[in-house]
Amino acid sequence: MEKAQEYGIKVEEKSKYRTSGECLFCHTKGVRRHRGLFYCRKCNMTMNADAIGALNIARKDAAIIPSLIIEAGSPHPSGVRGRQTY
Repeated sequence: MEKAQEYGIKVEEKSKYRTSGECLFCHTKGVRRHRGLFYCRKCNMTMNADAIGALNIARKDAAIIPSLIIEAGSPHPSGVRGRQTY
C-alpha cells in the first residue's frame, strides 16, 4: 500500500469475506473442488478462487476490469474465460 501511495495511487482496503464463493457470471453460490479452485454448478465452470474473489470485489465496487484478464471471443458478457468442466 505504501508503494502505491508513493506513486499517487489511491488505495482503499476492502473486505474479502465471502467474495470467492459467488460465481462471477451467474452470481450463484459455488463450491470449492480443491484448494484454490472454485466450481459453479450452474455454469459448469472451474475457476481460480482468488481471481473470482478479486473480480467480485471489483464488480461490487463498479471498477473497470483490466484488459489483460479479458479475452476476445469469451462466451460470457464479462469477457472473462473460465474452464468448462466435463
